[in-house]
Amino acid sequence: MKLKLHLAIGSVALLASGCAAETHLPDANEDVSSAQSPAVSDIQTMTKRADGRFDVTCTDGATEIRTDQQILANQVCLTGDGTPIYACRDASEIGRRIVAKDGKLFWLCEGSTGSYILAASATPGGTVTTLFDSMGTYRFLRQLHADANSKYLVFQEGEGGVTAFDTTNLAAPPLRYSAGENCTYIAADTRHIYCRTQNSIQRVSVTSPSGTGFTRLISNIGYGNDFALDGPVTNRIVYPAGGSGGWVHTITVSNTTPTSLATSQHYPHDATILGGNAYWLRDEGLTYAPAAGGGSLNFAQQRVGIQSYHPDAQGNIYFRLYNRQANTVSIEKVQTSTTSTRLRRGLVTPGDMTLDDQYLYWIGSYGGAVYRTLKE
Repeated sequence: MKLKLHLAIGSVALLASGCAAETHLPDANEDVSSAQSPAVSDIQTMTKRADGRFDVTCTDGATEIRTDQQILANQVCLTGDGTPIYACRDASEIGRRIVAKDGKLFWLCEGSTGSYILAASATPGGTVTTLFDSMGTYRFLRQLHADANSKYLVFQEGEGGVTAFDTTNLAAPPLRYSAGENCTYIAADTRHIYCRTQNSIQRVSVTSPSGTGFTRLISNIGYGNDFALDGPVTNRIVYPAGGSGGWVHTITVSNTTPTSLATSQHYPHDATILGGNAYWLRDEGLTYAPAAGGGSLNFAQQRVGIQSYHPDAQGNIYFRLYNRQANTVSIEKVQTSTTSTRLRRGLVTPGDMTLDDQYLYWIGSYGGAVYRTLKE
């Protein structure tokens, strides 16, 4: 049976990317079997909105909001991970982390005898190099993080020291510091590397000699797995802690007396500071409040199943959503408290995500294949 696209527009002439001939979105009731529009086999209906975009219903019943450029670029009703642009060395290995930084991609792969970090241009087809390799040593790398405000890519070697690479000069020798304790999370600004242990936040200067230990900023903070820094020279730190009755606190480097941002949070985690607000996940959804305290608590998305998220400087939030009933995973985009736009559905074992100015990237948990999709 042939599908028809019901559009509230006339013919739209657009120059297709890479094509000399003009293509267009079909007119209302045009037979899509003869249309030049891409991806029509997955579209049931499209209706033009007042803002110029389109409400799209896919053949599986899912709904999306798309621009005409996205439709013509085949960024509509996308199912599955797509074609990988990079991967781990062996399909039997696990993709743990991925970071986009300074036009490059870095991804952490884990095998049976250790781990390694690969690096390549964010443009597909680049040469893949090994940045760090612990295979055969049974030292498994933990964490892999690069803050937008810092040039340092940081990770921990097993339960030993913390290592930092300058992403603007990968040929430079890495910085190595003695953590003393296992870091559940590591981050860096332009001056310091920060480590969260089971009950403290510590830091070390990037100008310190190799082997220097970390200095405690605050202790007795409660159990948690992460924290957030507020800029290239950290002033404020936000950290979640606790379980079913968890809390979120904020401190400054000059005043480490905690200020409460929220209490009675159900397993708070994955904190971020952006635009003066602190964001974190809890079981009920993605929450935010003024990072300095003293403001109201709000939901950016009150949805169960958000597994991870990444905000950008334009106010967009990209998140991975698990639908327990359907046993499916999708990637969606939203601005605070609005209806989300689904970018891709039907993902297979998606792992960590990252983004740059144009693309969202993710790594497959099994096999370590690296994929991307346009942010818009």
